[in-house]
Amino acid sequence: CPGVVRYHPEFLSEAEATALAAGCRALPGWVATPRRRVLSAGGAPHPSGAWAEPLPPCLAGLAARVAAYFGGRAPQQALVNEYAAGGGIDAHRDGPLYEGLAVVVSLGSSARLDFSRRGERVASVVLRPRSLLAFSGDAYEGLEHAIAAVPADAVDGLVRNRDAAACAVGDVVARSRRLSVTFR
Repeated sequence: CPGVVRYHPEFLSEAEATALAAGCRALPGWVATPRRRVLSAGGAPHPSGAWAEPLPPCLAGLAARVAAYFGGRAPQQALVNEYAAGGGIDAHRDGPLYEGLAVVVSLGSSARLDFSRRGERVASVVLRPRSLLAFSGDAYEGLEHAIAAVPADAVDGLVRNRDAAACAVGDVVARSRRLSVTFR
């Protein structure tokens, strides 16, 4: 995959993931969309500067852990998505109002995230529960990313993290309810 893509399996322990999922689900401010529930925390980006507000404690702790992992400052904005079994998100870029780095912590079900250029899939990553995915450079700025709305994902030769995600070409990864926390 062009750009910098890092995948860390088992970034969280099972106990940490369970507590984080419960903490996120208990937060106020969820918005239901046709395909998922969404919660924005930490303010919102704006062309004239970010409108900041403190992250809730469950997300602030995760942000500090992400910062320690990367050796930088803690992210200030988080987007929490909850998908029903087989739910997905259309191809998109996160846009220029962010810092050119997306970090996704996955909870619940596995899913395959696809990177594409001009509608053609160029690489994929299987997101396992409790994992961390970070992408920057061309993977962030030049490629779109999506999760297909399917009941199961096929693992093929375009999946770049087969070893780290403990899967092989030909495997089928079933989906159930999934929660993700994205820092940008």
